[in-house]
Amino acid sequence: MKSIHKKMLAAVLTASMLLPVVSCRKGRNKDSKSRSGQKISEDSPWFESTVKKYDLGLVFDDPIWYINNQAIDYDDDNLIIETDGQYEDQTNGPYQQPARYIDFITVVDRHTQEVISQVDLTKNKPVSDIIDEIKYENGIITVKYGKFSSLSYTFSYYEKDIDAKTGEILETRDLGAEEESYNSRYTVNINGYGIEQIQYQDMSQYLEINIKSPDGLTKKLELRDDNINYYGAQFYCPVNETEILFPVITDGGYLFYEIDLTSMTLIKLEKENLDWLDLSDSLNLMQLDGKIYNCTSKGFSAIDFKNKTVNQIFDYSWCGANRNILAGLMPQELSEDRIVLMGFSNSNGKFSLSSQFEFWEVELKKLDKNPHAGKQVLELYIDGRTSSEVIADAILKFNDTNADYYIEVTNRYDEDRSYLAGFWFIDDALAQYNANEHYNIRNEDDLERLKYSRGSELSNRLAVDIINGDGPDILMNVSQYGQLNNSDYLADLTPYIGNLDPDKYFTNIIDCSKVDGRLYQLPLCYKICGIQTNEKYIGASGTGFTTGEYEAFLRNSDTLNGTDIITVGQAFYFAKLFNAMSEKFIKNGKVDLSAPEFKTLADYVRDNVPEKGRIWDDNAKDVLVVYGASHNIVGVEFLNDSARLFTCSGLKDYIENMAKVSMGTAFAGIPSTDGRGPVIEPNISVAVSSQALDVDACGEFVKLLMAEEIQESYALDGKFVLSRSALRKAGAAAIEYYNGAGGHNLFGVDQKSFIPLKNEDRYKFSAKNIDDVEKIILSCSAMNNVDPAIDIILIEEMPPYFLGQKDLDSVIKIAQDRAQKVLDERRG
Repeated sequence: MKSIHKKMLAAVLTASMLLPVVSCRKGRNKDSKSRSGQKISEDSPWFESTVKKYDLGLVFDDPIWYINNQAIDYDDDNLIIETDGQYEDQTNGPYQQPARYIDFITVVDRHTQEVISQVDLTKNKPVSDIIDEIKYENGIITVKYGKFSSLSYTFSYYEKDIDAKTGEILETRDLGAEEESYNSRYTVNINGYGIEQIQYQDMSQYLEINIKSPDGLTKKLELRDDNINYYGAQFYCPVNETEILFPVITDGGYLFYEIDLTSMTLIKLEKENLDWLDLSDSLNLMQLDGKIYNCTSKGFSAIDFKNKTVNQIFDYSWCGANRNILAGLMPQELSEDRIVLMGFSNSNGKFSLSSQFEFWEVELKKLDKNPHAGKQVLELYIDGRTSSEVIADAILKFNDTNADYYIEVTNRYDEDRSYLAGFWFIDDALAQYNANEHYNIRNEDDLERLKYSRGSELSNRLAVDIINGDGPDILMNVSQYGQLNNSDYLADLTPYIGNLDPDKYFTNIIDCSKVDGRLYQLPLCYKICGIQTNEKYIGASGTGFTTGEYEAFLRNSDTLNGTDIITVGQAFYFAKLFNAMSEKFIKNGKVDLSAPEFKTLADYVRDNVPEKGRIWDDNAKDVLVVYGASHNIVGVEFLNDSARLFTCSGLKDYIENMAKVSMGTAFAGIPSTDGRGPVIEPNISVAVSSQALDVDACGEFVKLLMAEEIQESYALDGKFVLSRSALRKAGAAAIEYYNGAGGHNLFGVDQKSFIPLKNEDRYKFSAKNIDDVEKIILSCSAMNNVDPAIDIILIEEMPPYFLGQKDLDSVIKIAQDRAQKVLDERRG
């Protein structure tokens, strides 16, 4: 594995040094994939949207663990919706599974949008019984229940018929059938052949496929590999009368097979047989009315496996509805001319004691003419596919009010982010590599190495496209790509936000986001990175620790007792400290590692940090390792009552983390030479390409994003924002929430025994807590500037000094020369 990592790092570094060989030009390449500058024609696709919102009348005053709403079925008049979920447990500890369930059937009138009837399926039902299936036909709702027998380890089933208009139970009948309870089964009938899929668990997840021919002949097939988890197929797709496509989900992506019904065999399709099918941006494949559709971050495409074609039938930019809401709804009908989407939206913020849910129905009908004909496209890229309803609304507002330009969201860089979401088509070898890669991430060094290598790939691609004039006009959430932060790539946004009033905004956040006096990335929301602890432990500066102060904090038996909460090894540890003080070493494109601060940081790491990061050992008493469904590590918490290294996204994170550090309210910077405060990382940011089609038009969009209603929306969603009044408004909501039922599990019980506290013993939140948060925000004076290419150089060159193999001057000479070359070559 180490050799793979080294090759990955070397490849990244080589790629970053190739940038200057690309010529710089303003015009678009003829082969450019960018839509920027293209003029919208009258016959460009456009769908008229009709939105219906159904208030289901369900109000849950207790905190909810999770909830889901889905359309069971519908006809011309009625829509049947199931609302299922679980309440948070209010008697046991926060890590206990909840025991109270939610399951309602609501029937609504599609014409009046009013509730006709509602049935609570949890009433008069034994807790151990499960709801297996819900069907609707001719005004009758049929619910199939499963009753578990602990003696035979089987389920027996019974059904209830419910009148959709009155909610009255019409009939209950015993089905008398029993099935094994421990395996997941899925059975279909295609062309007279019965195909049964059974999922088993052994060393890995594997599948048994049983095929039964029309004449009764049965054959059993198996997909099994100890290194691959086979999670089954969501659907079967007939290619012709005798061949069935069988796409199987694995850890690493989709693997495609064909079932030959004549020979009753299973044939794996090699990648070259599917080179026409690009699933790099696939979030889900689904079957609807016998056809296969690819759901992506951009919209829906129809896949024709018989003719080997993919046809984009809808893009979220082709209508005037909120793209984020649309992306959260499930397609019920899909065609080139008409689309029906249904699902629910929870618009409540993170500090709402009452959860109310609206169910949405959106009908999209294709029009003959595009109302935005004549406008030119501005291309917007959002990294990581993460947006929000408020950003989507800002896009709609811009498009409706700007006479010359229309913003389209692109997904053309999402194939570089395919490791973050969804399932992807890959061959067996890569699937196995991806699975093993997750299994072998056993400490933070491994995780950091992976982030550096993959982050650099997209950073380099964006830089190449921008400098060639082929990049997006507007970029969101790309602040982690430090190499873009210069005038060759991005425009200075200062003229578009003006001189902000420090009494109304946290202007220090703007100031520390600037590079060489220019604001290349505007942090609409931001994270604070540092150490949450009791204020009595913080150094003399009152905001952080010098390296000497942190060493004393580390050795103190009353605090860390020698166990560092920064758990990476020497090379990555040094990179963290360097990034938090990078303005000391890189100024106006010049690298100077001879500064005394560099030696102070290097010596601290050499003398106090182990060579390798701490292994995530789930047997250790102070470690909580969280595993995913396929046994890969998805999270790690180092448990320490005195302090935690923490990236805090907002009020919710800050308040809930207080319970984990003995109600510590201070937030300090990581070790530095001057005891500086915590650093910030943009959470949601916006940037404008310096080679955008119209920088000023893009600047108008930036102004929209600074609107107070957008800041308030983000603050109530638990995020840190620039607006001080928005933070205060969210703070008032947070105080009420955590002093009430919302804070019961964290502040209403003893965190060790989980015994409920008396009301007088419970921590009470007040405006002082929000004052503390304001002080923390104001103590931030630097951006956590991560430039993967520079960090990789330090990670490669510093270890010989830490291990006593080279003196610092010789290491500095090589590292500084390499880093300067990278910066020079980027500027051409």
